[in-house]
Amino acid sequence: MLVNSISLREAKASSAIENLFTTDDELYRPFNDQQSELTTEPTKEVVRYREALWTGLHFLQ
Repeated sequence: MLVNSISLREAKASSAIENLFTTDDELYRPFNDQQSELTTEPTKEVVRYREALWTGLHFLQ
């Protein structure tokens, strides 16, 4: 969870440069067992950014 937290925070900060703003609550909601849906388009974009970051990392390894 700690590594996910770091990559999500980086994705959130990078997306803010592109005027895509979301809250920490919206970002961590999909990782909570109680609710698994992403609510807003900026939140979806930040999660996609995180997934791309992980894909690039695995590609480099």
